[in-house]
Parts: sequence; structure tokens; C-alpha cells
Amino acid sequence: DCAGNQTVHTQIITVQDTTKPTFNGTLPADVTVECDNIPEPATLTASDNCDNNVSVVFSETFSGKEDQCAANYTITRTWTVTDCAGNQTVHTQIITVQDTTKPTFNGTLPADVTVECDNIPEPATLTASDNCDNNVSVVFSETFSGKEDQCAANYTITRTWTVTDCAGNQTVHTQIIIVQDTTAPLPNVEIPSVLDVNCDQVPAVPNIEFKDNCSTEVTVNFTEKQSDQTQYGYIITRNWVVADQCGNQAEYNQVINVTIDQPFSYVLGSVCNGDDPIDLFSFLNLTEEEKETATWVDVNNTGGLTNNMLNPAGIPVGFYLYRCTITSGSCPRVIEVYMTIDDDCIVLPCTINELKISKVVTPGGDGYNDTFSITGLETCGFTYDVKIFNRWGALLYQNANYQNDWNGVADQAISSNNLPAGTYYYVVNIVNSGFDTFNGYFYLGTKN
Repeated sequence: DCAGNQTVHTQIITVQDTTKPTFNGTLPADVTVECDNIPEPATLTASDNCDNNVSVVFSETFSGKEDQCAANYTITRTWTVTDCAGNQTVHTQIITVQDTTKPTFNGTLPADVTVECDNIPEPATLTASDNCDNNVSVVFSETFSGKEDQCAANYTITRTWTVTDCAGNQTVHTQIIIVQDTTAPLPNVEIPSVLDVNCDQVPAVPNIEFKDNCSTEVTVNFTEKQSDQTQYGYIITRNWVVADQCGNQAEYNQVINVTIDQPFSYVLGSVCNGDDPIDLFSFLNLTEEEKETATWVDVNNTGGLTNNMLNPAGIPVGFYLYRCTITSGSCPRVIEVYMTIDDDCIVLPCTINELKISKVVTPGGDGYNDTFSITGLETCGFTYDVKIFNRWGALLYQNANYQNDWNGVADQAISSNNLPAGTYYYVVNIVNSGFDTFNGYFYLGTKN
């Protein structure tokens, strides 16, 4: 007061810092991640009510990395902030690192397939990658089923590729290969399907080897038959049926059209009606095999022929025909023996020995067999009455004074075209000769 009296009140304020700093923002939480997806450490900041210069200290430790698979372990991350008064705040994040992802194969994987037994693909060499394990390796294996059956070409192959990472994650690829045999055996040479040959050029049965793509045993069944026999040809059909062990079968056929160019031929002979029996084979040039199948016909019914032996005794003087048909060999044919039988072997002024009647007419203008001709008796002055018929007996041509000029055109034809190729029948009467009428077949070869 004014007298100098003084009263004093004292307040003691004790200032202290007991508040911990606080982190700014959202703190990183505990997390479980794949080994290839570990987050980067967060950069944290902190604030303090008193200390404006607090700083965050970061540290991290690892546990479990010493195991066999380094992809499964734990990371402990710690952020620590301390103010100048020693107040401290700590944030800890636990990161559990794991590997749950399976390895993956690289490239295109082999697909299931069905193949022939001789076309099985080689096993593919596969590689793989993993998100954590850099040293994964692929293990290959294969098994067979069905090979114990009768047909070893039909079975199944199961191929397996397996890749496992260090964490035990495993990926498996399986390929199923169905192996089959659907191919029949094949010949080692080409078999011509059709051949056109003359009867003296029929080829022997070829020696064909049939091979199969899978089976070691091949069954071959061969047959040959002859059909459509005519005077001018026939057909040989050859057939091969082949099969493998799996039942695959194939058939190969060959047709051989055989032409007999000279189905008819003739020879001339003469005997005396007082001679001993004569073997008509002596007039022919035949093999023993051909003789065994040859048959004889006494065309004029002379009564003197027994098999191939001709007994001329008692046969009137004249000109006679004996026909020999040969069926063996590749060229069956007919040979006619024109036999003159004389009385006491007195030769008639004009004998039939020199008579020749066409067996083949090919009107082609080449000078060979262009017309139907009768030759050999020109010096006798005979006149020839000629008739020509088709195979059904229809008269196609007639000339009472034939001059060797018929070239295959029918009388009264509406065009100049030749008659079709084929077998025709002739009747030749040698007028006033005393000889019997001659008849027989000939072949007309034309382009029609």
C-alpha cells in the first residue's frame, strides 16, 4: 500500500511434456501377401504437441527366411518417433509373406490327339515359370494302357508333365494319345487295274509283297478266275484280299482282257482211202499238254474218225473237214484239217490241197486281209458262189460269181460304213467242182 506494506502471492507453474508424439495419416496395417507382391515400406511422419522437430525412425526384421522355401517368411516393420522429452510412439506392421501360386508352363501345351500307330509324336520338352521360385523344373512321365490286347497297334499313351515350386505348389499337364491302326496293308508295287494283252502275252501272277504300317503279320488271300470265254478272247480276274492283325482289310483287283488274234487256223492234208489209220495230230504242231485237252469233231460225219485217229478205209473220195478244238494254254483255238481222200491215190485234176479261205478280214487299206478271199485254185477256172451270214443267221452278202472283193459292207446297206467287228459265217460253193460246199467262221475286224 502507500505505507509500503506489501503482500506477495506466488504461483509456481510446472511445465512438462508427457504427451507422446502421434503419427500422421493412416498407418500401414498387418497384411498377408504373395512373395512377388511385398509392398514398399511406407514413409511415415509424426507430430508432437511440444517438439516441432520429431523424426520417424524406420527398421525391419525378417524371420523364417532360413527355411527351405524362402518364399514363406515374416517381415516385421517398425516405425519409432521420440520427442525431446523422451516420449515415444511405436507402430509395428507384420507382413506375412507366402507362396500360394502354382507354377505355370511356358508356351503351348501338347493337346490330346488321336494318331496312327506309325505317327506317334515325340514327347514335348516343357519349361515352367514361378512367381517366387526361379529354379522350378519339369518332370516328365508316360504310361501305356491297352497294349496287352491282340492288336498291339490300338492302345493309349498317357503323358504327364509335373512342375512343383519350393512351396509345394504343383501344376500338372496331361496329354492323352489314342493310338490306332486304321490303315490296311499296301502293296510294294503298283497293281495295274486293267490290262489288255494278246493271249500269248498273258503276264504271270506278279510277286507282290504287302506291308502294313503297324502289323508284322499280313494275311493275303489270292484268287484268279477266267470268264467270258469266246472264240476271240476271255477275261482273267485276279483278286488280292489283304488284312493286318487289327482287321484292317483292303482288296485289289486286276482285270486282264485277253485277245485271241488267231482263234482259227487250218492245215491241208491228203490220204488214200486204202491207207492205214493216221494220227491227225501229225498234221499239227502241238505240245503234249495241248494234245491232252484237244477234242476232235468229224464235221462231215465220215465215220472214220475216232478221237484223233482217222481211218480213211471206206470213206468215199472227196474233200472232208476235221476240226480240232484246243482248250489248254493261254491261247485256246480251233485248227481245221482240210483232208483230201483219194481213191488209189489218184490225184484229181484240181485238188483241194491248195484251197485257202480267209479266216481274218481287216479292211484297212493296208494291203493285208483287206477283203474276204478264196485262193489257191485259180488255175482250175472255178466259179465261187459265196454267202456271208452274221452270228444270228441273217444273210448279209451273196454273190454267185465272187471276185474276192467283199470288204465288210452288207448288201443294200443304207451307208458305206463297215459292219461291226465280230465273228461271221461263210458258205462257199465251188460251182461244178465236185467238191462239197465249204463253210466256216471268220473274224471281221473293223473300226466301227
